[in-house]
Amino acid sequence: MNRTITAILTTFLVVFALADCGDQNRKIVIRYPHQMQYINHFKQEGTQKLQVWQGDSLVYSLSRSLDFNISQRVLRVLPDSSAAVEENSTMLLIGQNRKDTTVIDTMKEDRSFIIYEAPNGRIVDFETKGKYDSLTTAHFRSWYEQACPVFPDSAVGIGSTWVNSNTVVVDSQKLETSTSFKVRGFEQMRGYDCIVVEFSGNIILPIRSDPKDTMLRGGMDEIRVDGTFWFAWKEGFFAEQSQKEVILGRRDLVEKGKPFTRNYRIDGNARMYIAERQRI
Repeated sequence: MNRTITAILTTFLVVFALADCGDQNRKIVIRYPHQMQYINHFKQEGTQKLQVWQGDSLVYSLSRSLDFNISQRVLRVLPDSSAAVEENSTMLLIGQNRKDTTVIDTMKEDRSFIIYEAPNGRIVDFETKGKYDSLTTAHFRSWYEQACPVFPDSAVGIGSTWVNSNTVVVDSQKLETSTSFKVRGFEQMRGYDCIVVEFSGNIILPIRSDPKDTMLRGGMDEIRVDGTFWFAWKEGFFAEQSQKEVILGRRDLVEKGKPFTRNYRIDGNARMYIAERQRI
């Protein structure tokens, strides 16, 4: 299910057709091929409404857009069949200033990760490149582990379902998260024959205190995501994905020695699609 990053977006996949006797009987097994001859370029476009409260008082409310350019390629395949996948992205956030909504702020951020993944999509290891410290790396890893699908071992067809589950520790408590998937059908999207999968789930991200942030003492984000992806099963990549999300967040803060808590809600939607498949 985004990375803000949208939930479910991962590197390109491959599938093997097991039957060709009509959509109702067609079944395929989805696996990561870890082929190194392509770079997949994606675009992701989204909008969000952000509201922040302190107690019962609304502190501010604003709207913003959140767009990504994303590229993914396999760097190497390891002896255990997992692979190192490089993901580079540029995020562009454009939105109202929280103090003066007539003013438009723009923020640009580049991100670069190395994701180690098993053939079924399980995250084996995760590295950030560049400026990120261990806290930020752990935050992104938790997001990817919960948001990226682990595909079933058996073939799937119309009506097939599976569930991915994870355990997250927040404030010394173990919390369970899960995302369910259901195959809706087979259809064309953006010129590709696709398997269509609906998904629905939740992601929980603990927010830990940061020595560089003198106000932040902790918190939590809980993300509810519902969406659909169209996977080009012959070529092995996501042709398109759309989703809606609701993020409920809490930040425990301190200012001038006085602790306080702010809560926020983000209502958003996002669409990701293949922009270019580059042979290298």
